[in-house]
Amino acid sequence: MKGKRRSAVLRKSILGALAAFASAFIFPAFSSCSNVAPNIDVIQDTVVFDFPDSKSTPSMRLSVFVQTAADERKVDSVRLVHDASGLEWVCNSPRKVGETEKTVWAGYTNFVPATGSSIPLGLYTFHYVDMAGEESQSQFRVSYPESILKRTPENILSEIRNYDELVAVYDADGILLYLGPRLENWSGDGDIKKSYGLAEKIRVCYRMEGGSVICMMPPKDL
Repeated sequence: MKGKRRSAVLRKSILGALAAFASAFIFPAFSSCSNVAPNIDVIQDTVVFDFPDSKSTPSMRLSVFVQTAADERKVDSVRLVHDASGLEWVCNSPRKVGETEKTVWAGYTNFVPATGSSIPLGLYTFHYVDMAGEESQSQFRVSYPESILKRTPENILSEIRNYDELVAVYDADGILLYLGPRLENWSGDGDIKKSYGLAEKIRVCYRMEGGSVICMMPPKDL
């Protein structure tokens, strides 16, 4: 019998950028499972605005990851529901991301709106199903400045407030090598290759709203 538990929601803004770039931190899934519904301890949602070039307005996606009391590597599927409209997204191949074996998060980085629309604001319910079919739920609220959707990289800084600037460094295959503030010894972009010899591209990212909103500027060759 499937058990359902609504867990308390805690936020950790430091995980916002990690979830947005989760493809660099994939871990293999194990096949073992439990008959106890996992408790969702922490949920991290991030709205990502992705600017493809210097003249275009952004696409957007929603990244949602959870940390549970059970082993996140046992996750089978996740489902996201916008409570007011009933819109639903299902991912049958969730990703596992984290910095160590003891810090693993499960979720998906690419919940996207229908063509020509935007991600709805408001309350969402996240459903986590493990390999035993046990389900847990948790709620969170999505909020972001809608005006960003009409901006380009040339004028985005006039629109956003109270942001942190991060630099994402990638190799030729698009694997994330570094994500964080510019290092003190980086007087110019050329210095990045001195620190990361495999670096080929960078993206400047502006993080706002406690990590729940990220604007990714266009890729730039090094």
